[in-house]
Amino acid sequence: MSDRLHDAFAYVRSTFFPLWDKSAEWTVSEVVDLPVDGKSNERKKTIAVHVVADDDDHLHFLLIHEICHAVASTGHGKKWLDRLIKAGDRARLMGREALADLIYGEVERYARSERRPKVIAELIYNTIEDLVFYNPSATYEAVIDTVALQFGFYRDELLDKCTRCQEVYEGAVAKYTSWT
Repeated sequence: MSDRLHDAFAYVRSTFFPLWDKSAEWTVSEVVDLPVDGKSNERKKTIAVHVVADDDDHLHFLLIHEICHAVASTGHGKKWLDRLIKAGDRARLMGREALADLIYGEVERYARSERRPKVIAELIYNTIEDLVFYNPSATYEAVIDTVALQFGFYRDELLDKCTRCQEVYEGAVAKYTSWT
């Protein structure tokens, strides 16, 4: 882990989440092949970031976003939003206006996104079927890799969450190759 990332993580933890992870069980690392900007894993007590931003506000913002998941919930629901707002309020009180603006902008995006479909198995399965419809000769591996990337999952993580992927793929192949 880079010193910059380590220092930023320590700063964000002590400044914005002083009651969280007092025994310092959580770790942070840069993961080049991460399919999203950041990801927290409660089971492993890890936070991964795709790229360590050169700008402190953006790096702190990303760490705050991910620690809110660790503190509040894995999703972007009310509990997570409330914790993010609290971090934004703290940033504003400290005079970190640019950081507060990034945080409040994120709050607005997620608060407005109630119409946004939740990532659920049915949406994943529909996407698999759509990909096969457009390219019936696509391999299972290619389809799963595409879907995982689109929804911000690692392949194994997607397959753990959506256990019918192979079945849906095979059904779509049978359905759409019979059309040709």
